[in-house]
Amino acid sequence: MGRSHGHPGWTVAFVLVTLAALAASYWSNASLVSGTGSAVSTAPEATPATEPRAAATTDPEASPAEAAFTVPGIAAPAHLVVATEGAALTLAGAADDAPPVTVASGGARLEGRFQQDDELRLVATGEPGPWAVALRDREAWQVEVEAGAAQVRLELAEVELRSLRVGAPLDGVRGSLPRSGRSEVRLGGGRSSLVLPRDSAVDVRLVLGTGPALVQVDPGAHGRLELLPGAGPATLVVDATITVALALPPGDTPPLALEGTWWRHVDAEGVTWVRAPIAAGPDQAELTLALLGTGPAPLAVTYR
Repeated sequence: MGRSHGHPGWTVAFVLVTLAALAASYWSNASLVSGTGSAVSTAPEATPATEPRAAATTDPEASPAEAAFTVPGIAAPAHLVVATEGAALTLAGAADDAPPVTVASGGARLEGRFQQDDELRLVATGEPGPWAVALRDREAWQVEVEAGAAQVRLELAEVELRSLRVGAPLDGVRGSLPRSGRSEVRLGGGRSSLVLPRDSAVDVRLVLGTGPALVQVDPGAHGRLELLPGAGPATLVVDATITVALALPPGDTPPLALEGTWWRHVDAEGVTWVRAPIAAGPDQAELTLALLGTGPAPLAVTYR
């Protein structure tokens, strides 16, 4: 285990720290303050099946969402697919007394196939967007947002989902991820800004896009955030005050710039850097950032 405070003479570290600063300044609402150490540059080193549903009853006075769920004795389907066909989407939680799915705005209608596979789909009606969709928390949804939305905004900080999958939008992905469940998010071509909510159990995979991305980690968040490089260069800024471990795979890795005091650990699985004011091991980190592959994207990690 070794401690490093950086080497100012390293050209690569200088360039990458500059990249991180530029990415951070991209957001007018985020002011990032660097840690106490100098930049460190590292060179390459060694759904369960369910019973069939009865047909939904029809009530001419009910909304599409309410009509779809007036099935006596049958719980709401757990799998929801959202196909916006290019509209911007906001996905949020709803109150306990709300319908399981509410289309608050935008040209969307609900399709249910109750007798086949318990899947619901939100599809475009041809009316203009953007869409605003709310989900009742207690249904333990499996939500899939198909690729191609103009932009995706998530307001799920108080929602517990079973799983969330977001296909890459044309622009970025912004907002708060759910407090629990597995999330897989493909970032788009614009800037993205995501929050890991306070006290959330983090189980997230991010596929980096071509735009800069900011991940804000609220106090008490803990778990694992997996990072997978995308097709083009990108910059990731992680804003957190908790203890973080950055796990790199064996072999060649992208150039890396780190701010603050980091402790280096090497084993057969690769190199792990732990950010802490005093010596700390990977098992002491509250959040693990795991780089799953290599690519052309420099990875900048900055803390305020």
